[in-house]
Formats: sequence, structure tokens, C-alpha cells
Amino acid sequence: MRFKRTNGLSNLLRSAIIISGLCWCGAALALEPDPKPPPDQEPSPTGREFHDPNSSAPPPSAEEKQDCETDACPPDGKPPSRILTLVDKTHAGISNRLEATVKYADRFFADENVFEETNKSYTRLPLDIIYDQDDGLSFKIRVRARIILPNTDKKLKLLLSDTSSEEEPDNISTPADDPLQDNNFSISLETQLKKTGKWKIRPSLGIKTGIPPDPFLRARLIRYFAITPKWLSRFSATSTYLALAGAEFDTRIQFSRAIRHDFLFRSTSRWKWTEEKDFSEGTQILSLFQHLNEKVNLAYEAGIFSDNGDNWEVTEYRLWHRYRKLVYKNWLFLELIPELRFKQENDYAPSYRFTFRIEPVFGKDLPLARIHRMD
Repeated sequence: MRFKRTNGLSNLLRSAIIISGLCWCGAALALEPDPKPPPDQEPSPTGREFHDPNSSAPPPSAEEKQDCETDACPPDGKPPSRILTLVDKTHAGISNRLEATVKYADRFFADENVFEETNKSYTRLPLDIIYDQDDGLSFKIRVRARIILPNTDKKLKLLLSDTSSEEEPDNISTPADDPLQDNNFSISLETQLKKTGKWKIRPSLGIKTGIPPDPFLRARLIRYFAITPKWLSRFSATSTYLALAGAEFDTRIQFSRAIRHDFLFRSTSRWKWTEEKDFSEGTQILSLFQHLNEKVNLAYEAGIFSDNGDNWEVTEYRLWHRYRKLVYKNWLFLELIPELRFKQENDYAPSYRFTFRIEPVFGKDLPLARIHRMD
């Protein structure tokens, strides 16, 4: 007989996602559109100029040089006092350091965020050797590549990706028996719209290989929210329409905070829906990243996975640890990932899985800084 849980546990995941969504909506209402960034300079996710995180103070921004063209000016049009200016500079400095911390962790772990956001050529080729207590030994190689096309003024990118990489970001990976997984490969051309304020809007046109091939249209929206000087939120939504398979929608909300020295906490909520199989899944991940030295970082993560296959009951609880080491120059990584899994199909009895990963990562968005203390 299959084990059935109480309604309280089955609603745990949905409650976490709803709370995260309310926090994000509150942050969105409190923020205003970005001032126009300087020409030929990519704006940072928080809308502030990105600078060296080791600097004791942020560089003067464009809004600080123009007295009454920012939100800092009072309604009467007078420039802010020196005290308010100092407070704004201090806030900007802390926010920039937090932004640097978050982007460092994403770069070192080759997170999905890097692939979604970078405007430079970027490629990762993880090779996994996996031993699962239930499924035995297996091998997996994945491909993610973003290539800036020549003679396009960096406005057009070629994206290459296997479907499992798109559906299985490393820090929110879905269970191995996810019915959405397949072996298709996608090729697409992407650009980024201009004059969209703090939103990054990236439409693309592509095709999924297979028999028969399936062309698609896709739009990706990304935005960061500096909720407080110590909390940075990231919202992303990807909407895809495939000519044969129909619509797909994937959204993620992240909240990140640097705590103590060399630690970064992150909460990630994800919801995905696909029309073809009328399948929805939700995920809640809590992560703690630890910086040991320039070549070694650790991650401690816990996740809850659920889908609509059995009235939104939790399909799996999972605990895992990631030991990631830079083993050659700044592009070859070794990763060890032990996992403890509690799957519904096994009546939530514990089972283990271990992944050995060798991953070359090519591109300019590689780890250059470190996690910084925000307290």
C-alpha cells in the first residue's frame, strides 16, 4: 500500500512558493524604474554601476553627479542634504558588495543565472558519473553554450543546449524520474531588447531537434530587486511556445543574503508548467554557499519537490552537498555531490546518490572575486 501523507505536509511546498511570491511583489511595488545607464556599459542587476567589490566605497554614479534627476530629491526639487547623500552612498556601497557576492557564487558554481544573463560567449560541458542506490551506475554529459555571433555588434547570440540542461539547473535539479526529461537538443538565436528599465527582456527563436523537429518562440524576463542593503532578490520567467508541443512556462524567485564571513544564503522557489503533458512541478530549495579559498567552494542544500501527478503531494525530499574545486587555471572544475533522497515511490525511505563531475567552463564570466561579509 502506498504511503499517504497529511494535507499539512502536502501543502508545505505551495505555502513556501506563495510566501516568496508575496515578498517579491512587495519589493516590486517599492521600486522605481532605472535611470539610463552610461553609454556602452552594461547595467548591473540592481541598476547601479558595478565596481570592484574590494573597494571601500562605490565610485560616483551618474545620479550622484546630477542633483535633482533622481528619486533622492525631495518633492520641492531641492538637492538632498549631505547627510542623505552619505546615506545613499553607504547603501549603494553595501548593495554593490552584495551584488558582487551573489554574482561570484553564481559564476563559481556555473549557475543557470550566469547562462541566462551573460552578454559574453560562455560554454559549460559537465561530464557526470553517477551512482544511484536505486538505478545503479550511469553517465551523463550536458552542453550549454552561448556564442556571440560576429558582425552583429554583440546583439545576436547563438544558444546551444541539451534539454536536460534547460530543465535541470544544478542547484534546483529535478528528480531523475521526471517525466518531462528527454534527449532533445535545442538551437536558438537570442537578442536583448533595449530601453526596458530594470527588466532584462530576451526574446529568441529556435528549434528543438527530434523526430519531427519542433520550432519554438521564447521570451525570458529577468529582474533584480535590492529589497534591503543585505537582501537581493532575483525574478526570472521564461515563456516558450513550441509549434508541436504547445506552451511551456518556467518561473523562479530567489532571495540571497550574505551572512557572517564567507557565507551566502539563498532561497529558490520554482514553478514549471508544460501544456503537452498537462504537467506542473514546484520546487523549494534552501542553499548555503561557503567560500573556503580561491579554488574551493562548498554548498549545503535541501530541497522539496512536488508535482500535480498525485494531487500535489511531495514527490521527494532531498539533502545534498557540493564540493567544487578549481583544478586547472580558471576553467576546469572538479565537483563531488553526495545526496540523500526520500522519494514518495519508496514510501520516503532514505536512499543515496553520488555524483562525480568534471566540468570545463569557458568564458569571461568566471570567478574573479569572493563572498564578502555584509554584517
